[in-house]
Amino acid sequence: MSSQLGKSGHLMSGTAFTGMRHSVISSPSYFEDMERFIDQLQRAGPAYSYRANNLQNLQDYIDYYHILLDVVADRIVKSRATHMLFFNLPHLGYDTIFYQAGLALGLKPILLTQSLFQGKFFLMEEINDFGLFPSSENRTQPYKIEGSSGLNLFYMKNIKQGV
Repeated sequence: MSSQLGKSGHLMSGTAFTGMRHSVISSPSYFEDMERFIDQLQRAGPAYSYRANNLQNLQDYIDYYHILLDVVADRIVKSRATHMLFFNLPHLGYDTIFYQAGLALGLKPILLTQSLFQGKFFLMEEINDFGLFPSSENRTQPYKIEGSSGLNLFYMKNIKQGV
């Protein structure tokens, strides 16, 4: 939710309440989904780090979840998307709400995330499948991804192991 505009403009610009969040609110995982979203956003709260939002209490987070659900669900429906592609497992709040709304609206998820093994990635359709590896009799052939061997792991710069 940065101030930088995407191709379609800011997510919240020109929005009005549409009721599109109903499909998510009526899903069996609603309470678990809302708690996960709130947990991810509150990590940026004043007790933890630099504040990325001005939400101060649980009701603020619940209200924000409902507002954002409505906007996101409406955008997904208007886009006529059939799939959703994530290059990392949703875990930051905003990507999580797109994942939750997309699932509730019937979109097929494709989740790709890096592994600690060189040249290997994990591909799954559900977040809960992460860490579940097929037994050797169910294993498919690896899919070769062409790329350069000199990876630029810019996001790992100045990261050190230790206490």
